[in-house]
Amino acid sequence: MKTYKLDLLAVPNQSFNTTLNGYNVTIILRTSRGICYMSILQEGEYLAAGIRCVPNIGLLNAPLRAMLNGDLKFYCRTDDYPHYTDFA
Repeated sequence: MKTYKLDLLAVPNQSFNTTLNGYNVTIILRTSRGICYMSILQEGEYLAAGIRCVPNIGLLNAPLRAMLNGDLKFYCRTDDYPHYTDFA
């Protein structure tokens, strides 16, 4: 499996386009009530929606991990949940 490093902005809501395993995807990060959620789209279709971002644990389900040949996780220095102020 591949490891992808994605640079994030220290803002509560953001979206960006990137290529993962040859797939052009859009990743959306939203913060609501202090909790970060992630959605992934390909060509405008949701592959995953509203995934709660947790520290140091893979976030993708098995079919999506297989498609992207990897997983996404927030590497955090502590066991605290990811917060946008720590992104940059």
